[in-house]
Amino acid sequence: MAATIDCRGTIEERIASRHRVEPVTDCWTWTGAVSNRSYGSIFYQGRMQKAHRVMWELNFGPVPKGLELDHLCRNRLCINPNHLEPVTRAENLARGIQSNQNIGKSHCIRGHEFNAENTRYKPGNGHRVCKECMRMHVRNWRTRNAIAS
Repeated sequence: MAATIDCRGTIEERIASRHRVEPVTDCWTWTGAVSNRSYGSIFYQGRMQKAHRVMWELNFGPVPKGLELDHLCRNRLCINPNHLEPVTRAENLARGIQSNQNIGKSHCIRGHEFNAENTRYKPGNGHRVCKECMRMHVRNWRTRNAIAS
């Protein structure tokens, strides 16, 4: 991929000036802009992008379709491409710290199985949603609102 040059320098120069190497962990900690989800951000190719993703693409090319990058070091600010691995969303969530308490659950709180046909992942936070429970919720809401009208 050819480096584009703007008034701030090439993308490689901009990345190099916005991270520091942690000697113990070998994490390349991002020191530039940070998104509200605690990921490094950089303006690249006309839009704000995740710094670790840009770093991956500069080193290895596009992330394979259907996969996302997992920080093996668990440090969201790390842009070291050797600390990143393309995985499915389910695998990434299974490895995550916050999801560890719920990832082992095979059924929702009402007893419906979490399987491919009955599970939806929320786009914003990746939480699992039971489709059957959601259908029940919508039916109940429609019933309540039909009576009220």
